[in-house]
Amino acid sequence: MKYTLTLSCFLLVLLTSCATYHRIKSNHLVTRATLGAQNFYQTIDYEYLYSLPVFSVEIENKTYRFIFDTGGYTVFSDRLMDELSNIREVSYIDVKDGNNQTARIRTYLLDELKIGGIPFRNVGCAKIGFTEADWFTCLGVDGTIGPNIMKTCLWLFDNTTQSLVLTDQKDRLAILQQGTRVPIKTNNIDKPLINFSIGNYTNELTFDTGFNGLLTLMQPRDSLLFEGYPSIEKIGHRSNAGNSIVRKNTRLVQLDTIHIGGLVLTGPIARVEANSSSNSLGSRIFETHQVLFHLAADEVYFQRFRAGTTSDEIQSFGFGYEFAAGKIIVSYVYQPSPASRLGLVAGEEILRINGQAYHFEDYCDFIDHFTEPAEEEVVLEVLRNGLPTLVSLRKAPLLAELNR
Repeated sequence: MKYTLTLSCFLLVLLTSCATYHRIKSNHLVTRATLGAQNFYQTIDYEYLYSLPVFSVEIENKTYRFIFDTGGYTVFSDRLMDELSNIREVSYIDVKDGNNQTARIRTYLLDELKIGGIPFRNVGCAKIGFTEADWFTCLGVDGTIGPNIMKTCLWLFDNTTQSLVLTDQKDRLAILQQGTRVPIKTNNIDKPLINFSIGNYTNELTFDTGFNGLLTLMQPRDSLLFEGYPSIEKIGHRSNAGNSIVRKNTRLVQLDTIHIGGLVLTGPIARVEANSSSNSLGSRIFETHQVLFHLAADEVYFQRFRAGTTSDEIQSFGFGYEFAAGKIIVSYVYQPSPASRLGLVAGEEILRINGQAYHFEDYCDFIDHFTEPAEEEVVLEVLRNGLPTLVSLRKAPLLAELNR
């Protein structure tokens, strides 16, 4: 018994030491990238799909589609990994994603990739399963560019032209004089962190361009922070994160103002989650602001080009569509809303929309070809208690009842 206990303790210490060694090694690896150009000012175009800039990356003389993810690593899909020859596995790390789910991922070193013809060499990267998820697959996304590459130069996003400037020439960027400078700090994987405040409450958020919303905020324990603001429940929200897809109930809250460094957002609608692992500012900020990342100097600049959307402008039937198991279903329901008042619930099968039945081969076919009705009214035929049931809905401002 004594020898067994001693051996068990030794193995536990050894395993813990190994895990720590690989975590340190991987964290060092995924922050690596070297810029292979000087005195450049390059402009590239991007597509803005589902509030994410999608752009081209060249690897081994082939072109792939990527998004930016300042909240994570540079990541490659399984399909892309299978095609590459100048990449080698180095280590592994256990990572907790935005849904608080932990998984082991492998880390690698790539010889070179190019963006707009600009080379980046000795790039640390990871392979994470989310790049194989149906949503990313349908967008044709092969991976993400993380802060390890972005810290090597300056990156200016301009959604008015859907173009991106990457450069090492600061004096050519007018936003440095005209925009709002927000100081940041970075963590051990170069993730940008910004102080924010709501009234007297202060905390820290991640500027996460891989999150295709505007704001996600944690609900502080034993706090009345969000009490008194207009809010609405979202039942059945689907959350895609690095390792997992989960469904949860969340709350949309319309704030008076939020101060993010020196940036002030007026009347933003934030998603509030009791069990969120972090506060996040997402890529929908590109819809109202030009954004310049200068991670090496611990700063981000914002320049507003239009006002944000007000709650009265968000017209909704109060539910979302989804395709699962070969059929269209109700994805989520806002409460209160026209949908919730008529008893629509997440998961119900939708047989017809305005009398029309829809058929799709798979999830990607649904994503590519399904368009929500543009009319102000819609009649759904749903399967309820085994019987077809008609539900007639009319659009209404999402937070209208709460703003009266």
